[in-house]
Amino acid sequence: RGSFSYSFWLKPDDGQPASLQRPFGTANNAAQDAFWVDLQTDGVINVRHEAENDPADYFTNAAVFGDGGGNWKHICVTVTDGDAGNSSYIIYVDGAAVAGTLSAAVAGTAHDDWTSTDNVWIGGLNNDGTINSAYAGKIDEFAIFNAVLDADAVAVIYAAGRSYDLTANDGNYDNA
Repeated sequence: RGSFSYSFWLKPDDGQPASLQRPFGTANNAAQDAFWVDLQTDGVINVRHEAENDPADYFTNAAVFGDGGGNWKHICVTVTDGDAGNSSYIIYVDGAAVAGTLSAAVAGTAHDDWTSTDNVWIGGLNNDGTINSAYAGKIDEFAIFNAVLDADAVAVIYAAGRSYDLTANDGNYDNA
């Protein structure tokens, strides 16, 4: 319900798939509280966050993945609870924030009321117990944080590679 971040490594079979894919996510049975990441058909990443039927979509302004198979990319998303204002989002790719465009925004009051008993699924969207928009590819080192990771922490996770110990505080990484 507060600010949070999620971090993961992604290697799609096709960086610009024929149809939208969701590497992970959840949407509750009322479809009013949800969050997920989309890999769009043009290689763009979209972050979806919905609380109390108040949706936000945050898209990267450029393709993150090219057509066909490719290399691993580290993706980190931070979601800051706007309290009295709107929630805000940052998408990091390979340790650096990328330009994005926000379509609508979740109001802070709605953000604070997010509720779901549905699990987050990795490999597709858990749409109230049914997989939706299955992801084709590899995903690794998936982590959810109950805080907004700062740019230094994101850079450390990326620079360390896929085997970084996310449970230890170490230098610029202070979000264990």
